[in-house]
Amino acid sequence: MKKMKKNILAFLIVLLNTFALTAQPVFEQIHNIPVHQNNQTIDKAWLGGLNYPQFNAADLNNNGIDDLVVFDKSGNRILTFLNSGQEGEISYTYAPEYAEYFPNVQHWMILTDFNCDGVPDLFFSGNNRIEYYRGKYTDGKLDFEYVDYLRYQGFSGPLNIFVSTVDYPAIVDVNGDGVKDILAFHMLGGFVLYFKNNSMDTHGNCDGNLIFEQADNCWGDFYESASSKGVSLVDSCVGFFLPPVDEYYPDRRHAGSTLTALDINNNGVQDLLVGDVEYSNIVFLLNGGTPDLAKMVQQDSLFPNYDIPIHMPTMPANFLVDINNNGKKDLIVAPTDMYSATETLDCAWLYLNVGDEDSMIFQKESSSFLVGDMIDAGQMSRPVFVDISGNGLKDLIIGNNGYYTGPFEKTAALTYYENTGTPEEPEFTLITRDFGSLSQLNKVYLSPAFADLNNNGKKELVVGDEDGSLHLFVNVSAVNEPAVYVLEEEEWIRYPWTFSTPYFYDINGNGLYDLLVGERQGTIKLMLNKGTQTNFDFDITPDNPFFGGIDARKPMFIDGYTSPAIIELDNQKYVLTGSEARGLLLYAFNPDSILEGKFDLTAEDFSQTNVGQRSAPALTKFSPEGQLHMVLGNMRGGLQLYRLTQEVSVEESIQTVDLENIVNIYPNPASTFINIEFSNLDISNRTDIEVFNIQGQLLRKIENVNSRVYRVDVSDLSPGMYLIKVRNAITNQVQKLIVH
Repeated sequence: MKKMKKNILAFLIVLLNTFALTAQPVFEQIHNIPVHQNNQTIDKAWLGGLNYPQFNAADLNNNGIDDLVVFDKSGNRILTFLNSGQEGEISYTYAPEYAEYFPNVQHWMILTDFNCDGVPDLFFSGNNRIEYYRGKYTDGKLDFEYVDYLRYQGFSGPLNIFVSTVDYPAIVDVNGDGVKDILAFHMLGGFVLYFKNNSMDTHGNCDGNLIFEQADNCWGDFYESASSKGVSLVDSCVGFFLPPVDEYYPDRRHAGSTLTALDINNNGVQDLLVGDVEYSNIVFLLNGGTPDLAKMVQQDSLFPNYDIPIHMPTMPANFLVDINNNGKKDLIVAPTDMYSATETLDCAWLYLNVGDEDSMIFQKESSSFLVGDMIDAGQMSRPVFVDISGNGLKDLIIGNNGYYTGPFEKTAALTYYENTGTPEEPEFTLITRDFGSLSQLNKVYLSPAFADLNNNGKKELVVGDEDGSLHLFVNVSAVNEPAVYVLEEEEWIRYPWTFSTPYFYDINGNGLYDLLVGERQGTIKLMLNKGTQTNFDFDITPDNPFFGGIDARKPMFIDGYTSPAIIELDNQKYVLTGSEARGLLLYAFNPDSILEGKFDLTAEDFSQTNVGQRSAPALTKFSPEGQLHMVLGNMRGGLQLYRLTQEVSVEESIQTVDLENIVNIYPNPASTFINIEFSNLDISNRTDIEVFNIQGQLLRKIENVNSRVYRVDVSDLSPGMYLIKVRNAITNQVQKLIVH
């Protein structure tokens, strides 16, 4: 039996390593192409944008200065910035190497020193639970190790503390005993629950006991209603577990709320800022009680009513961070509702704290903290390079999934950055966020493609939308003059799929531009050009509805969101496509399989670009002899910039390493979970974990594992042997796991 297992293991190792033997291009992320907007050069242009940012302070490099960590729910991306400001100064430098030490955070994130060792600890959502990672420093960088879920003592034993994935809780010292407690909304909403940390009383330290006490079922004596923008201050709470029925919304269930605790007047009791999915305002609640018995006695539903009140569609959350290094916590407000039309440009309102030691007074400084220094086209950016200005330089047009235009409304448009540099030294300047006035189409998704379809020296513009339609625009300017596009035919072609993402390329080599269309379900459609050099003609029915056999969906996902491009490297063509959750996919183009058959998948998460959800590539050379550049759009609406540096054989970059010496998997055998501990493996390179059965079927993939100890749930696996594959830039190895 052991021999058979070894043979299977060896076979799979050979199979997996053989898969990566082809030569692949290597793109490196760069930031050196200048970008100008609003008469300023922005220094964070190519960071990929922000939609739903959450802000936390943490000393990332152990120098005694709090830096800045930004987590965006859109794609679960973490951006890390070193604080380079002096007292009273705002200055943050992007430092992506520190983000690699964070585990896979989801939904919400809080950094705070929970165990009183002076190092920030990490909390985030674990399927409606609170995951706790203890902070430490590894080689001078903030690192984390998994501890456990946080629980409270129920009637029948310990229970997980419930925090909805759409909520934002408060982890703060409520009663002034020096340890962190938890405030979270009841699972049905309305009331706030207070979970008291008794570790200091029972163990004499801050985190000796991870079993909290549910000390109050209606902390602060208030009820958050869906029928008003404020809350109801009550003398006593109705019911024990269930909130009272809402008079106006009797069927309402908790849909999302945010909590931020702060001692606004420095009197030793925690006041509260409350946001809700139903509204764009923040409610401030003044605590007139004591540390042990909270009592909200006053509310401000237009907070701060003495300055510009918060208006952040939708479901605003508040974050307290000393942004300008003056020793006082400032306030940042951002949206957290991913499922409604929300503000995604002015999505980080910064209020500086201008109060004194006895009071917090917030004064609005900016509507777009950090994000205003980035290229950001709202949401779901779809870039393309094309010469719009007529001077021979490649400009940048970005489609999107809409700009916020009003309550629960958004309208898509094209953003235009003109290349105001030279072929050797490009740079981009924002010209308009509504190129060609395409917002008048009143669509919520627009994806552009350009091609000279009738051979007149001017490129037509075709735009895909969320309904599957393609809209045709023609350039009415003279050749080599700035392009002016007018609508030639609305719904030129209407396809029976959604989120059409067009791309033109001569697929069959007959000198005519053919049409590839990506779409929501993850396939690519091919429509051959049946016309002539001067009269293009495309059928509504695809010539190949499953081009290359490409399916960009991740296992168990229903969406794929392909965004195709063709890349040529060393006389080999590849189909490069973005995806919903698999990064960039690279397929070897086979001219014999254009109308049927499959292309070989050469790389998943190509070049480990890791931009988050809904990647979308655009490629160009700024000069004929220049290097190939790539920009990637993403769900956050921004762009990341890459440059082709070399072509390497992946076979040469894989080291033959005994995995059992560098990775420790325990317990093994296991029944419910395993810990994967990286002891001698450098995970500063992106590291992925894959779980296979012995037939070689991929059962699970965990991407971008950057914690030294990572916990994997195996409770859903049937008893038997499985194979754990660890993959990063330097190794691609497998170890067996027994589940009983």
